[in-house]
Amino acid sequence: MASLKLTFLVLSGVILFSGLRCLYQGMIINKLETKWLTIGVVIRLAGMFAVAAYLNLSHHANSSAAGAMIFLTGMGIECIISVWRGNSIVRENDSETETPLRQKEISTFYFPLVFYLSFQTIIIPVIYAFLGKIQDVHLGIASFALAFSITNLILSFFMYTHQIVLQFYEKNKQTVLKCVMVFSIVPSIFLAILSFTALGPWFMRTVLSADMALAAESLHVLKFFILKTMVFPWVDYFGGILMLQKSTKSLLKPQIFNMIAVVLVIIPLVYWNPALNGKAGAIAASTGELIGLLAVYFVVTRRQKITKVAEQKTV
Repeated sequence: MASLKLTFLVLSGVILFSGLRCLYQGMIINKLETKWLTIGVVIRLAGMFAVAAYLNLSHHANSSAAGAMIFLTGMGIECIISVWRGNSIVRENDSETETPLRQKEISTFYFPLVFYLSFQTIIIPVIYAFLGKIQDVHLGIASFALAFSITNLILSFFMYTHQIVLQFYEKNKQTVLKCVMVFSIVPSIFLAILSFTALGPWFMRTVLSADMALAAESLHVLKFFILKTMVFPWVDYFGGILMLQKSTKSLLKPQIFNMIAVVLVIIPLVYWNPALNGKAGAIAASTGELIGLLAVYFVVTRRQKITKVAEQKTV
C-alpha cells in the first residue's frame, strides 16, 4: 500500500512535467524547430536507461515506484530541454508584436479539443468491453491488443498531419495534400507487408516473441487495420483544418459518429459471429474511423461553403 501511494505521488510529478513540456513544445513546433523534440526524446531515453540500470544494480527495481521514478526522470529531462529551448525562442522573438487575446478565446479552442481527445481514448475500452463476448476471449483480446499496438506503432511516424496543416496549409495547400497522401499510403503498405508476407510471422515470433497461435491470430486481425491506417491521416488532415480555423468544437460531432459506428458494428459482430474473435474489434475500429472521416469531411466542406457564401455577400 505504501509503495502504491509513493507511485501515485511520483506520477503526479510526471503530470506537472508533462504539462510544462507540452506548453513549450508548442512554441518549438510553431517555430519549426522540431529537431529539439527529437533531441529531447533521445536524451530522455538515455536518462531513463541510466536510472533503470542504477535501480537494478542497487536492487531497488522491485516495486512499482521504481518504474514511476524512471518515467518521472525521463519526463523531467524532456521538460527541462523543452523549457530551455522554449524560453530561448521567446527571448529571440521578443520584438514580435502580440495580438490581444482573451481567456474565452483560449477556452473555446482548448476544451472542445479535450473532449475530442477524450472520445478518442474511450473508443478502445468500449471495444475491449464487447470483446468479452467473443468465442475465445483470451486469444481474441490478446490478438486485438497486439495488432492495435503494432498499428499505432506504425502510425506513430505519421500522426502529426494536423501539425503540418497548422504550419504549412495556408502557404502551400497542394504540397500538404501530397504529404497527406504519402502518410496514408506508406503505413498501409507497411501493414500489408506484415499481414500478407513471410515477414509478418517472422516479426511476430522473433521480434515480439509471440507464440504461434497468438502470432497467427494477430496477423489476421492486422489485415483489418489496413483501412484504419489509410483513413487516419485524412481524419487528422481535416481535423488540422478545423484547428486552423479555430473551430475545434466542430471536431466533436465526427468523433461522436465514430463512436456510434464502432458500437453499432461491433454489437452484431460479437453476438452473431463470435468466432471472429479479435477481428471483430479491428473491423469496428476501422469502420468507425471511416465514418469519422466522412463526417469530418462533411463538416469541413459545409463550413467552406458557408464561408464562401458569406464572402460573396460581403462583396
